[in-house]
Amino acid sequence: KSIELFNKMKEMGFVTRPLTYNSIMSLYLKTGQSKKIPDLLQEMQDKGITPDNNSYKMCLKACAKYSDFNSVDTLLNTMENLPHIKVDWCTYCTVANYYIEGDHPVKAIICLQKAEVVLQDNPVGFNNLINMYSKFGNVDQVTRIWENQKEKCKLESNGDYMNVLSCFVKLEKFQEAEKLLEEYELS
Repeated sequence: KSIELFNKMKEMGFVTRPLTYNSIMSLYLKTGQSKKIPDLLQEMQDKGITPDNNSYKMCLKACAKYSDFNSVDTLLNTMENLPHIKVDWCTYCTVANYYIEGDHPVKAIICLQKAEVVLQDNPVGFNNLINMYSKFGNVDQVTRIWENQKEKCKLESNGDYMNVLSCFVKLEKFQEAEKLLEEYELS
C-alpha cells in the first residue's frame, strides 16, 4: 500500500523533495528489499530531485548489505565531491564499519583516517575512532587517538577514560590499562 500511495503521489506531482523517496528507501531497508534502493536513488536524480545526506546514507547501507562494495566506493566518492553533502566523521565511521563487516580492512582504515581529519574536537567521535581501531587490535592507534582527544578536547569525562580502559582490557594490554587507570585517578 505504501508503494501504491508513493506511485500515486508521483503521478500527481507531489513528490518533489527527497523526503518522500527517503521514506520509501527506509521502508525497503526495513523489509529486506535493499537492492531496490540504488534504483530509487537513480530515479530521484533522473527526475531532478537532488538526493540529500540521508538518501546517500541509506543507499550506502543498502549496497553494503548486499556486499556491493564497488558501489559503496562510488557513492562515498560522489558524496565527497558534492558541495551540498557534508561527509562527517560519523558517516566515515559507519562506512568503515561496513568495510570491516565486508572484510575490506584497508578501505576501513582509509575511512577512519578521513574521519579523523574532519573530527575536530568531538569527544564522541574520538571515542568512536578508538573503538573502531580496537576492533583491528591496533593499540598504537588507540593510544594515538586518545592522546589527540586529550589535546583537542581539553576535558576528558569519566566515560572517555572508561572507553579507552575497556579497549585496552579487551586487547589484553593490561600494562597500558594500569597506566591509564593511574592517570585517571590523578585527574
